[in-house]
Amino acid sequence: MTIPSTVVEVGDWAFSSCQSLPTVSFPTTALTELGEGAFSNCSELTSVSFGGTIPTALSDSLFSNCISLESATWLQYNNITSIGNKTFYNCYSLNNVTLPNSLTSIGNQAFYSNYAMENITIPSGVTSIGANAFENCSGMTFVNINSDEVSIGDNAFECCNNITTITIPESIFSIGTNAFAFCENITNVYFSENVKMTIMKANLFSERNRYESYFNTQAGTHRYRSRCEIFTVVYAY
Repeated sequence: MTIPSTVVEVGDWAFSSCQSLPTVSFPTTALTELGEGAFSNCSELTSVSFGGTIPTALSDSLFSNCISLESATWLQYNNITSIGNKTFYNCYSLNNVTLPNSLTSIGNQAFYSNYAMENITIPSGVTSIGANAFENCSGMTFVNINSDEVSIGDNAFECCNNITTITIPESIFSIGTNAFAFCENITNVYFSENVKMTIMKANLFSERNRYESYFNTQAGTHRYRSRCEIFTVVYAY
């Protein structure tokens, strides 16, 4: 489906549950609004393209439950500053995502259950990763957090079963409860010696109070048991 160039606004839930909609193409129009849930529940939608600019804030549930959506490469070519709650919720097939350097916040459950996503790089300007933002992205193996100062929400990366290594930058501010719970294949977690973090909540790597620890900035290596597996936390890298 090609949207006419005269269209500059797409209202809330405008195309929601259009089950047979395979593609959407916007011409060179400078869109001023993409409403909440505008393309949600379009189960056959595989691709969306934008020839012009789009709003800097992606609305809540914009593509939620678009289980066939494979790519969102257009993200990197727009000056997007925020991704809303559940924007790409349950987009099972989404595997090509590059977040723009203009991004500052990622909403709650923004990429929940994106099984096909293999890696993600968090740009330096991001200050907030919402609760459950990447929960159940079971195909993810690599997370690169480049942010200058970021808070990671509760359960943000829970059940990302294939992540093996996490590097926490010195600029991180806080990590929420269960942020990496049930990430059963983690083998190493690296913290900078000069980390600025002030808050590390309970059950960071597990659903149980099995190895709750107090954060310190001293160099050293500590071993923890997580769901019958041993992994290593290294302070300073």
